[in-house]
Order: sequence, then structure tokens, then C-alpha cells
Amino acid sequence: EPAIQVRRKGKGTQVWTIEKLENKLVDMRDHYRDWREGTQEVVNRLHSKAGDPFYEAQENHNLIGVANVFLECLFHDVKLQYAVPIISQQGEVAGRLQVELLRVSGVVPERLAGGDDSSENSSESSGYEVMDNNGEIVHMARKLTCR
Repeated sequence: EPAIQVRRKGKGTQVWTIEKLENKLVDMRDHYRDWREGTQEVVNRLHSKAGDPFYEAQENHNLIGVANVFLECLFHDVKLQYAVPIISQQGEVAGRLQVELLRVSGVVPERLAGGDDSSENSSESSGYEVMDNNGEIVHMARKLTCR
């Protein structure tokens, strides 16, 4: 499938599909028309990241391996603290993921619309925090759904 590589100085590269390029061209034409009309609000918007038709919020992730976290401790009222091994595609330990799991009591917040989750009226919920090597929280979520 054909693709377009977008290179920007100091911004790295991105790969766009033909469809994404077509959508971006429409955005670029709209921005150009707005710029020609020249209101101050439009000029301010064009200088922000949201107004930049070449800006695409993109996270670059590299798979280093897989970590299996067993959730049996959620059946019991115990906290599990465990350095889960991250297994690379070559079958070697590539690192460890520090995990802390515990059961949290209370009513589960609103479920996603349209879900047919049988635990919709459950009074149990779970949460997780992702911490770096220094114990700093780098991501936090209110619920974790496992199937």
C-alpha cells in the first residue's frame, strides 16, 4: 500500500496513508483560505499545534517484550507487589515491570456505552498505577477491565 513519509526539521518523520494525506490537504486548503481572510483569531489558531496541518500527535512506541500479570490476588483481599519480568521476542528477560495490584471496594463507575459486561452491577472495581524505576507515577487510570 502506498504511503507518504512526512519529514520536518527537528520534528522527526511520520508516515501517512493516502487517505490521511487527502484529509490533510483539505485542512491545508481550509487554513490557507482562513489565513487569506486574515482575522486575528485565525492567525493565533494557525500558530498553535492544533492549527498546524502538518502536526500529528503521534506516540512512538517500541515493543521490548511482554509482561504477564496474573490477577488472582484480586479474588482475595491482599496487595500484590511484584516485579514482573518483561520477556523479549527472543525469549530473554528484557527488563522488569514493577506492579502493585489490590482490590478496591465500592461501586464501579459508569460502564462504556453499549457494553454487554455481565459485571455491570458489581460492587468491586480495580485500579492501576504505572511507576518508573524511581517509584514516580507516570500514568494513572480509574478502572482496568480484563476479559
